Amino acid sequence: MKILLFANSSWNLYNFRIGLIESLTKKNHEIYFFGKNDNYTKKLLNKNINYVNLPLSKKGKNPLKEIKTIIFFFFKIRKIKPDYILSFTIKPNLYSLLVSHFFKTKVIVNITGLGNTFINKNYLTYIIIIFYKLLINRSFYIFFQNKDDLNYFKKLNLLNKVNNDVIPGLGINFNLFKKRKKIKFN
Repeated sequence: MKILLFANSSWNLYNFRIGLIESLTKKNHEIYFFGKNDNYTKKLLNKNINYVNLPLSKKGKNPLKEIKTIIFFFFKIRKIKPDYILSFTIKPNLYSLLVSHFFKTKVIVNITGLGNTFINKNYLTYIIIIFYKLLINRSFYIFFQNKDDLNYFKKLNLLNKVNNDVIPGLGINFNLFKKRKKIKFN
């Protein structure tokens, strides 16, 4: 099975989803990763995955650059034909849902936290909500990492027919993150 992981950066995928990658590769799935090239990209390539450097700007708001990214993403999806896309964070979630409209690819959306865009509400917050309203029903499944985000999506009536669940966060891989200092609370 072809599985595409789509995140903002290699750092994000390596630090938070390396266990998932290792589990999927052990089951002989063909794994692809789309994201921004950074210092962790080589570490991911050592995990036997296929990498596509996506011209993705994490905080970019230039509509022309975003459209260019979506078109690039569309053509790469058309070429690879993944069975599933697992997307993480707002832009990858929305872009995956948009492009999946043209393919039979199932998208599993991960709401890893609503972040500053929803804390410091502005015009962009409302644009994102509109896009989620238009696209979220294309999801095969949605995972939330906390109940507050799930409740917020319910409050906005975004989860009409979509299967969803709350997972208890990403957890910490203590082999990857070694204890450095003892912290004592009084």
